[in-house]
Amino acid sequence: MRVIWLRHGETDGNQDKKYMGHTDIPLNQTGHDQAERLAQSLSQESIQAIYTSDLIRARQTAEKLFTYFPNLSIQSTPLLRECFFGEWEGLTYRDICAQDEGLFHSWYHNPFVNAPPQGETLTNVDQRLSMFLTQLEEKYSAKDCVVIFTHGGPLHWVWAKLIERNWQEMWKVNTPNAGGWMLEKTDETWRLIKEIDWNSGFDG
Repeated sequence: MRVIWLRHGETDGNQDKKYMGHTDIPLNQTGHDQAERLAQSLSQESIQAIYTSDLIRARQTAEKLFTYFPNLSIQSTPLLRECFFGEWEGLTYRDICAQDEGLFHSWYHNPFVNAPPQGETLTNVDQRLSMFLTQLEEKYSAKDCVVIFTHGGPLHWVWAKLIERNWQEMWKVNTPNAGGWMLEKTDETWRLIKEIDWNSGFDG
């Protein structure tokens, strides 16, 4: 089975470098343009299913695929949401550090245990994303290709858990808006096949 994991297009929150989490903010014009280019780059793929986070920025990105795959429905799920940042939602790194820099660094260095105030730990995120992936593996066959539209946090999870298989690598890669990876499962292991960039399509 091949799975294409993608981040949504740009929002004003991304432009302002804010932690948006579950805040339901739409794409800006740049994000719509990125999503159009991304959909075009996917148009020659053989795709059996499209899944998206239920947040509007991911859904708007996914909906651009209708032009090329009009017979496929888009299935949305909260399991693919960004990490919930609680009281940090809508704040920048500088805003958060002005409130409690120590708490931010505690979360950053051990997000499995520490959470933003009233927010999620990475343990919570891992549980829901693992549940989603298990459901996917049970539903689709080895020859199928599934496209997933999600957020920056879940893509850190994909990088660390599925590609590197090392949680120490989680923060090493930042996926750009409307970018991501194609992964393939062989036996019990996921491996990276291609990097995807809305600006240039599929890279080698």
